[in-house]
Amino acid sequence: MTLLQLDNLQFIWHNQLYGDFFSKLKEVRVKFCEKLMTIVASNSTQGLLTFHSLESLHVENCWNMKSLFPVSIATGLLQLKELKMFSCGLEKIVAKEEADKTPRFLFPQLTFLQLDNLPQLKHFYLGLHTIEWPRLKQLLVDNCGKTKVYASDGESKPALNSFKKV
Repeated sequence: MTLLQLDNLQFIWHNQLYGDFFSKLKEVRVKFCEKLMTIVASNSTQGLLTFHSLESLHVENCWNMKSLFPVSIATGLLQLKELKMFSCGLEKIVAKEEADKTPRFLFPQLTFLQLDNLPQLKHFYLGLHTIEWPRLKQLLVDNCGKTKVYASDGESKPALNSFKKV
């Protein structure tokens, strides 16, 4: 699915959920949607919206966007292989939700993550969390001046073939 130059679009999925259609999407591209605030609003999922089959997400030139999706969506992206974000106003990738426990983000299929020209991006998720991407091969971070890239001393570290932070 591609959304291109939808200048007045603020939310893609807000309060209209259509069964399991979205759980079958394999690719989502969003480009030049200037007023878009997020892919999925935190208060709209209610556990009904999932992207279990999503393999590729590309977001480009969405300067009003502050986050991609809430925790409830991010924790279900088990098939995601590629995540690319270019020229957006993102402050964080995942928005906080009310949660009883520390979120665990597991991306077992993710091999490529690119963050480019995201001058406001500070965090993947603001708050205590764990994140695992055991197959990550390329991590490219360019023109993301406020972003800190670091790894813990845990046992499970991806074998990166390419890492670039400019």
